[in-house]
Amino acid sequence: MVMVAMLLLLLLMMIMMTMMMMISQNAEEEVEKLKKQLSHINELSGKLAARYCEDEKTFRLEELLSTFHSFCGLVQQCRKVRMKTVELRLGIRRCQQAWIQDSIFQDQDIHSNMHTCIYVYYPTQQNCTN
Repeated sequence: MVMVAMLLLLLLMMIMMTMMMMISQNAEEEVEKLKKQLSHINELSGKLAARYCEDEKTFRLEELLSTFHSFCGLVQQCRKVRMKTVELRLGIRRCQQAWIQDSIFQDQDIHSNMHTCIYVYYPTQQNCTN
């Protein structure tokens, strides 16, 4: 019985050693992959520094990416403002056309009514012909 227990213990130890070796080998392979990827990132970082006329010694990829991220955010914000401006202009145009077509105001000065339309449309952002 003791001999069987010793054999089982020895077998368990061999299995554990084999598993540790496999884990160690996988870890070494993963470390090598990471080293290659880091080397590639450093190479690309150097190319970016050269592209943007930066000193490779002081160039920080994080700063460049942060700057581009901020720039893209500002571009998106400008697009939203531009779309809102276009929407407002179209709304004012529709409002002006409604003033012109409205038979009540045809006998009055159309230009003064258009200014009123612009005044009414901007603060409320609603169609003035409710």
